[in-house]
This record gives sequence, structure tokens and C-alpha cells, in this order.
Amino acid sequence: MKRAPREVSWTELGKRRSSALRAAGKAGKVVVTRRGRPSAVLLSLEAFERIERETEILKTLARGEIDIRAGRTHAWTDVLREARKQYGARRKRSV
Repeated sequence: MKRAPREVSWTELGKRRSSALRAAGKAGKVVVTRRGRPSAVLLSLEAFERIERETEILKTLARGEIDIRAGRTHAWTDVLREARKQYGARRKRSV
């Protein structure tokens, strides 16, 4: 069985689309090259969604840092109370 490529040229991509898409699904990504240089990436849906989630988390953290620098902060007890209202009371762990 032929191994699916993790890197493929534009020309090969045109000829071996199915193989490249399968490789992206298995490996998470396939780099597409043009004239020997990376120019695009095929991502699995799972990899793409993970990147989007992580990007949103980073944006939220960055906004939080900006708020802290600007003095827009809240007391921990207020934050905790609001989180409990929104997400429900936290269950205690049994030991």
C-alpha cells in the first residue's frame, strides 16, 4: 500500500486529490507546495476546529490582559458568583 503524502505539489494535488485529502484526514494536515515552497495547507476538519477553539481561547486571554492593564477588574467572589449562576454550582468531589 502506498503511503499518503504529508507534502504535495500543486501539480500532484491536481492528479492525486483523493490521496491528499485522505492524508489530511489521517495526519491532520498536508502541506501544498508551489515551485518547491510551501504555499497552502490542507487540514482535517478536526484540526481546523481545534485551531479555531484555541484561537478563541487566546483572544479571550488577550482581552482579559488588556482589561487588567486598563484596571477593568472584578472581585474574585463576584466572578465566582456569576459563574455559578451561569454554569451551575460546582459539585464537590468524593474522596
